[in-house]
Formats: sequence, structure tokens, C-alpha cells
Amino acid sequence: MALKLGANSINKLYLGSTAINKAYLGAGILFSGVFTPADLFGAGDKGFAFDLMDLSGANTLANQTGTTPGAGDPLGYLPGMSPNAQTASQSVATRRPLVQADANGRHFLFFDIDDILVTAEELSSDTWTVWMVYEADGGNFIIISKPDASNPWIGIGQQGSSSTSLLSNLGIVSAQYWYDNTGFSGTRGQSWTAAQGASLAIIEAVTGAEPWPEVVIGDYNNFGDWSTPGKVYAWGMINRTLTAAERADLLAYADHVRGV
Repeated sequence: MALKLGANSINKLYLGSTAINKAYLGAGILFSGVFTPADLFGAGDKGFAFDLMDLSGANTLANQTGTTPGAGDPLGYLPGMSPNAQTASQSVATRRPLVQADANGRHFLFFDIDDILVTAEELSSDTWTVWMVYEADGGNFIIISKPDASNPWIGIGQQGSSSTSLLSNLGIVSAQYWYDNTGFSGTRGQSWTAAQGASLAIIEAVTGAEPWPEVVIGDYNNFGDWSTPGKVYAWGMINRTLTAAERADLLAYADHVRGV
């Protein structure tokens, strides 16, 4: 949670020369000096945010009757960080991604080619900013898509492709890309190259009237050869554009969740 002075977030509080990382009001956190995507959401903002930093509310099963996942376990249910109480889940055992831990002890998700997580969110006819914190593995990737459908999707990288089409054929009106908060424009192949050296993708997209009632990360178009870009540490979206300062906050957060 962040304190604000007018419309500006306060990222640090001090007692003398000592930074206060957390302040409490009763049992609730009044202020936390560590930015999270939950801080992006104001009253009325739609969307969701997920990461693997706290798995205490997660479960190996979508109906939450399993156990808290650790490294090597499937993920069936993950509560969101935004005030909208969104969740990501998968009820089919063979399509659940695995929780893994990297060399820094940070958890991430590994998606096999047919794994997906689903979140209920209507994306049609709005402006959305989508982000993902990841480590690329050299594969072709899409950030989010519509379950078991070829359109719409947001975010693309394809090694060696000279195509200048970075938008799906249906459902996306326009999009602006950033990799590690550096603006990008170019071909699909150049997008793939830019993504390999980055840890954060941000895409600001305007969606059309095509119905898009659920969002998935992972397998694209029902067992296709496109999935997530390697290790996935965090992802989310919000129905507005982000400021340059907010994109910078997301980049610092990307380092934080990866422990670098």
C-alpha cells in the first residue's frame, strides 16, 4: 500500500535519517516502502496483478482443497494483489504450471506447452496496460491471450520474423511497447530480440469490441507452439495508461521479485 500526497505516491518515510519500510495502523499496514503493482490501482480501476512472492494463499488445486505449493508443485489457484480480488486458476490437472525456485530463491512459474492460468476479466473496448516480469528462454511468446482462441492476444516475439504486425488480427486496435521501460517499435523478430535481453515487458493496448471475457497466460491457441517467455515471476493489467514514473516503479519491482 502507498501513501499519497495529492496525486503523488510517497515511496519513502523517514524517522530522522532512517528510512521507515513499513508503518502500521492497528494491525493493518498503513505504508510500505516497497512498491508493488497493487499501488497502481485507484478507485474504479479494473484489472489484476499477480506475483509469486507470497504463496501462503495459493493452492495446488483450483478449488483450494489441496496444499500450499512449493518448488516443484503444480499451481492450481493464486490470489491476486489488486483490490479487485481477481484470481488465476486452472482446474485441469494436466494444464497447471509448476512453481519453481531460481538461484536467488525467488519463485517463478514454468509453463509447459499446454499449461495455462485463467483470470475472469472483460477486456473488450477499453485501454489496458499489460505487464509481465520474466526471464526469456529463447522461445516464441505471447503475454496474454483469449482461452483456446487465435485472437485476440497481446504481446509477441518471433525469432527471425520480418513481419511488422505486432497486433492480433482481431480485437486489438493499437498498442505501444516497452521492454525494461525502453520504448520499442519494429518487427516481430526485433521484438523477440529486445525481449531476450529484458526482464519486463509493458504493452499499452486499445482493445476493440471483440468479446474477451477471460484472460490466460501460458499456452496460446490450444496446444500451439507459443507460450510464456520462459520463467514468469509476475504479471498483470490495468485499464488505463501508466505514467513514466509508474513504468519506472514496475522496472524496480521487476528487479525486486527476481532478487537482483
